[in-house]
Amino acid sequence: MSDENREKGKQFLGKYSINAKNIENEWNLNKAVPLFQESINLSKDDKDCYESSKLLQETFEKLYSLIPKDKINNEENYPKFIWYNKRLMEILSNNIKYSKDFDDGKEESYLNLAKKLIKEFPLENAGENPYEMIESFKNSSDIYYELISILMNNYLNEGIKIYNSNNLSKARNTIYTITDITIRYKLNENLDILTINKDIKNELKNIIDEGNFYYNKINIEFEIKKGINSLKQYDEDEDDDDKKDDATSALTYFRNAYKEIEKMKKKDNKLEAICLSNISIIMWKIFNYNNTNRMNQIKDYVNIAINYVRNNSPNLNNEKWYIESCNILDDINKRIQMRDDFEKDDEGKILKELNDIANDSHIKFIKFILDKYPYKGYKKTSEDINTKFNKNPLSYVRNLVIKYHPDRYPKNTEEDKKKFVIIHEISSILNNFYVYYDELKNQ
Repeated sequence: MSDENREKGKQFLGKYSINAKNIENEWNLNKAVPLFQESINLSKDDKDCYESSKLLQETFEKLYSLIPKDKINNEENYPKFIWYNKRLMEILSNNIKYSKDFDDGKEESYLNLAKKLIKEFPLENAGENPYEMIESFKNSSDIYYELISILMNNYLNEGIKIYNSNNLSKARNTIYTITDITIRYKLNENLDILTINKDIKNELKNIIDEGNFYYNKINIEFEIKKGINSLKQYDEDEDDDDKKDDATSALTYFRNAYKEIEKMKKKDNKLEAICLSNISIIMWKIFNYNNTNRMNQIKDYVNIAINYVRNNSPNLNNEKWYIESCNILDDINKRIQMRDDFEKDDEGKILKELNDIANDSHIKFIKFILDKYPYKGYKKTSEDINTKFNKNPLSYVRNLVIKYHPDRYPKNTEEDKKKFVIIHEISSILNNFYVYYDELKNQ
């Protein structure tokens, strides 16, 4: 019965031409397929099955070649292509097994055809079909995982191609399939313990790492886009509360993106520069964070952004965030220079005033108290205390007043109260310096 079916299948196949495009000839092929399949199912001899399977493979290869590869995704061709591709993969998995059993040297050609089918598989709207194609090779671990790596690499390359065309949503969905395959086949848990070819294992690891990199990178770009949109909204809103909310949201988005960039094994310096420059713009120009620590932080951020453009991408020097970063750096440097000049002048004025009263007994009291009762955190050597006092007298006196103030320590001893009287007298002399100093600092 199997021989009879196979002969009938050959007759139908004989009426088929590889260049035929009319319905009658394709119908002959479709009619031949179940006859070949039945001959395989009815045969009790492996060699007989192998012969029928080879003819069936040839049939599907011709069916497969009938579909123009540049028109695979249209409504008419796509279902046919999927079906032919899937059936051909099932047949090839059987033929690889038969080829090993009979040692006829065709195993490699079957495997190469299977790889070709995976590489040519249309990824868009593929659904579950790629997974089903591979399942038929499950009994041969090396081949199975090699085909998985080819499929994952297809999705990676397609995702990168879409990403480069600036379609972030579609790129993320495509590249996420790598994560889906990784979960489906438990690659993260099993890859190290799998007894498969070392090169295949390394290839899988590299694809998973690269897929994670691009998936994280795309998510970071989404956060940056949200931040940029919030800044645009900030410019459009007129209500102060709304503007504040917009700026706060933008700062959160950029900070979240920057945190994710810091976690990346392979840092994207361009995204880092964009994040840090926008964080700086919001902190400096919108929220006016200009205390010393914030100013130094912002300066570090804009320097990273500016140096990236200057050293790696000069073509970005017209970007708004780069221009704003340069302006911020100029502002900060001017502010720091003004602060330094002020502190130098202020210190000189204070020391001059102190020198003018150098012969007054209060100075002796100051030095005596600092020498004998230095406040916590400083060494008790006279040399050290005098040096620090000469450099920053205001700091010392303020701390001593706090230390012995009876309102703060109502249970002070009589001796402590006497110390406070002396220190209070000293502080009253220096009070005009405090007021002067604070007024300047607040300007």
